[in-house]
Amino acid sequence: MAKIKTEEAKEKRSGASTSQRAGASSFQEFQFNIKQISELLGVSRAVIYQLEKSNAIQGQEVVAGSSTKKVFSWRDLEAIVQHVQSKIVRPRENKIKVFANLKGGVGKSSLASQFAMRASAGGLKTLLIDLDPQAHATLALGFDDIGESQPTILNCLVGRGNEKVSIEEAMIPITPFLSLVPSSLSLSTLEVKLHLENRRVEKLKALLSPIRDNWDLIVIDTNPSASLLNINALLAADELCVVLSLIHISEP
Repeated sequence: MAKIKTEEAKEKRSGASTSQRAGASSFQEFQFNIKQISELLGVSRAVIYQLEKSNAIQGQEVVAGSSTKKVFSWRDLEAIVQHVQSKIVRPRENKIKVFANLKGGVGKSSLASQFAMRASAGGLKTLLIDLDPQAHATLALGFDDIGESQPTILNCLVGRGNEKVSIEEAMIPITPFLSLVPSSLSLSTLEVKLHLENRRVEKLKALLSPIRDNWDLIVIDTNPSASLLNINALLAADELCVVLSLIHISEP
């Protein structure tokens, strides 16, 4: 099946080095059945059968127990989305969603990354930004070692040496509908790097303003602290999603 390789994206960024685990790879290789596509996109199975009959999508037969079943790739999903654009509800407001809580361990990164993946599977062009130095959203998408040559959200906010880094340079394509702006532990140095700058609390908002219309959703995972990073996230947000865990010690 068709697969978007992050290695190809890395080569385009002059040999950027990232270590990819099974998370992103398995999501890239996910195969949809007709029922899933119908539910995700809100289209009838008849439409999908018609597209298959016209060779707009291919699909493939795979073994399922003692029989076979037809499954479809991300490229097939992309082709279906192109044919049913009017059926997909795209947000006009509240595009930038920030997942936050000053309490750690409540599932912010898990929910942010799962929300972004689910939205992208529904045909929404989604950008996931990891704004946590612990890089758990980056890890959730399968990257556990962001190399020095791979731009991160830190480089987008403060540059790299004397050079500016655009947010597009830091994006890692995961599927046709999902991209990741990764983080790393170096993001913890942001407050030191910005302490003398004017309007430092609006850095992220300024960074996202030129690209927000290019995406259906921008999902931001945050760190569990009252920090300059989180102030930036809150000021950039259209909608704040406060993540809670229903146990006593995880109350905010």
